[in-house]
Amino acid sequence: MSEVYKDGTIVLDTPKDIEAFRLLSLRSQLKIQVVTGMTCRAPITNYIRDVLGVTTKNKKKLLEQFTAHLMKLGILNDKSPGL
Repeated sequence: MSEVYKDGTIVLDTPKDIEAFRLLSLRSQLKIQVVTGMTCRAPITNYIRDVLGVTTKNKKKLLEQFTAHLMKLGILNDKSPGL
């Protein structure tokens, strides 16, 4: 069960919460790549393509598809910060 303490500390201790955090982290990395054009050593786009089962090379389209996937899983909602 996840907990949020008064000082703002968040503890994620269930496998579902940890996986959600990991997927949101991947989305943030991809978003930085799309918005700023920065790249990273880790091939996160390849991993995200594997998760989604797509072959698109367009990072912006990949970000949109991954965001839709996270919404479908219930990790993101319409009120979450957008692209």
